[in-house]
Amino acid sequence: MKNEKPTRSELLASRSVISEMRQAYVASDVGGLHPTEQGGFLVRDAQANFTAIRLPASASDSLSFPLCSNGLFQGQEIVGSFHTHPNAGPEWRQEPSPQDIRLSKEYPETMGVHQFVISREDFYHIDNDGLVTVVGRTAEVLKLGDEELNP
Repeated sequence: MKNEKPTRSELLASRSVISEMRQAYVASDVGGLHPTEQGGFLVRDAQANFTAIRLPASASDSLSFPLCSNGLFQGQEIVGSFHTHPNAGPEWRQEPSPQDIRLSKEYPETMGVHQFVISREDFYHIDNDGLVTVVGRTAEVLKLGDEELNP
């Protein structure tokens, strides 16, 4: 099982993964007064369950992922990663940045086979070839209610 790569759909079907991504989105204060990039690793445990492990938030507009050359974080297999793009002004990029794409291509052991970028409007996916696709609207993918979109 460990050598099989999960599909994007399998990861997004995990309640635990969606719950952690939703919490990161809300905590990042998207479009608010104090936007802070949030994110973490998507891992598969020994029982083949998917979950997310959040990284400490940064005080800036970026998040640092520790290099994991063995494909493990806290002893669990990295199958993906995610982070928010909380700054919503016109000068900020909502779609994945060139650095996001480069990390997926050059550090697949660290970023996993699926990297997700969560912006105010759209939910993006980056594969290890650097292909960016829009998965859907963030509110729909994360199953956000009106109270979470308009605090």
